[in-house]
Amino acid sequence: MKRPNRTPNSLKPLQAIQHAKQFDKGNELRDALYVAYWEEGKDIGQLPILQEIVEAQGIEWEPLAEALAESKYLDTVLSEYQQGMDFGFDGIPAFIIGDVKFTGAQPMEVFRQLADRAQGMLDADPEAFSGRRVL
Repeated sequence: MKRPNRTPNSLKPLQAIQHAKQFDKGNELRDALYVAYWEEGKDIGQLPILQEIVEAQGIEWEPLAEALAESKYLDTVLSEYQQGMDFGFDGIPAFIIGDVKFTGAQPMEVFRQLADRAQGMLDADPEAFSGRRVL
């Protein structure tokens, strides 16, 4: 991990993800932002860096820049943040794998172990996680 020297303000990147969802690129942008921050140590809260990442995903910057200036997606982001808080999360990234909730970057082995555990639970009971909503 190469975190930048300062923790970026993630409101604009999170709004950018909402914008990207219109073009079925929300997951791709989220993943690119994750790599940029956690693996490359980029301050994704800085607009020139955000623009570079957004455009690399094939998303036009100008419409997004206008949406950010108008805070078009801010209510959605804040609503999702509140939902996360209601689930007991206090930071991002936040994960629910099976019956385990956690925040923060974790080694890949943690994800593998939890995924294996969740698969075992599903094998034992295919309805183990029915009724759960993913944000």
